[in-house]
Amino acid sequence: MFPQNIPKATRILLFAILGLLLCTTSTGLIIAFIAIVLAILATKGNVEGRRRIIAALIISGLTFIISLGTMIKKDSEDPGALVEETLPGHSLGEYEITENPSEPSEEKPAEKEPVKEDVAKEEPAEIEPAKEEPAREIHEYEYVFCAYILDNAKQYDNQYISTIVPITSVYSKRISSEVDGFEPNISASDIDTEMLSEGDWVKVDGRIDADMLYDVQFEDAYVEKVDRPSSFDDDMAKFYEEKHLAAIEERENFIASAQEVSYEDLRRYPDSYDGKPLKLTIKIKEAKPDGLIFQGDIFASYQGSEISVYDNRPVREPRFMDGDKIHVYAKGDGLKRIKIKDGSGLFAKVIKDYEVPAIRVVYTDKDNLDNIEPIPDDDDMTKKGKELGDNVAEELGNVDW
Repeated sequence: MFPQNIPKATRILLFAILGLLLCTTSTGLIIAFIAIVLAILATKGNVEGRRRIIAALIISGLTFIISLGTMIKKDSEDPGALVEETLPGHSLGEYEITENPSEPSEEKPAEKEPVKEDVAKEEPAEIEPAKEEPAREIHEYEYVFCAYILDNAKQYDNQYISTIVPITSVYSKRISSEVDGFEPNISASDIDTEMLSEGDWVKVDGRIDADMLYDVQFEDAYVEKVDRPSSFDDDMAKFYEEKHLAAIEERENFIASAQEVSYEDLRRYPDSYDGKPLKLTIKIKEAKPDGLIFQGDIFASYQGSEISVYDNRPVREPRFMDGDKIHVYAKGDGLKRIKIKDGSGLFAKVIKDYEVPAIRVVYTDKDNLDNIEPIPDDDDMTKKGKELGDNVAEELGNVDW
């Protein structure tokens, strides 16, 4: 929450002040409790900043008491006014008194009320007309198997499409469908979900919005419960077969278009070869292991000089190992800055800083053709990453800090 260069005692004090600002809420109670624990633990360590830690402990304690008292007061408040109950014919606190309650009084025969001849005729109640649901707009829907939509939603963007999918999640006025093997889901909103449940198969008609970051959204959707198509498994197998053949054809076309280039030209004209198909024979000098998020750096030599390599294959097999000499088909990736550091001291010191040509490997001469997949669209991935970052920033901006 706070920058790491702020002393620990100061961060605890700021955390306690934050709890004080929110002392009338349950969040303030939680923050105060955490600040108390942190302050107590900090007092057992280094004495540096002891006064700030003690101040944080006092502020957090007061905040905890104020917040707890506020919550108890809210819970003890009367939720509503008392309702007085009375007996029929009496008001609360008033009673009817007779002169001699022990002596029975003479009962007079009840006088019959004259029957009124003119009886008002009851008028029939007005019946409200049934509300008519808005008429469904008629469009020509093209049926597309769901796998083709999930694989390339951009192809069907803003088109009226019909497909059949299983329901995996049901919400209020919204359903979501997750198909095995695909990252995005198909979803439809503003629909009646009362008669739908998870596991149902539905036919969805609507206009596709492919600009959603995670889901392929059906707008103006109409949903109808159907049986699971008997041809679903066969259609899925056909889709994967077509995709595999297309990937092999794409590989052959890329290799045929790749051009040989000298190291000197790559170094002198990095922009001219950026994104262009290239054919190179490289020797792996060092292939670092992948990290938790990013893949490890790969350094190689090309025509006797150093080159930076990024493995951009969808299926990174066979893996690059130190000492490998391999023919690669890649895209130019400009220049990459290399920094050599000396880590023998307390702080790593840069002792050499220079630039080398960089490539993004797409194929090799040792690819397993059974595992070939289409080349990832770098521009589309960059756009999605930017959209994801913008959405996260927007959500953080809406948080009531």
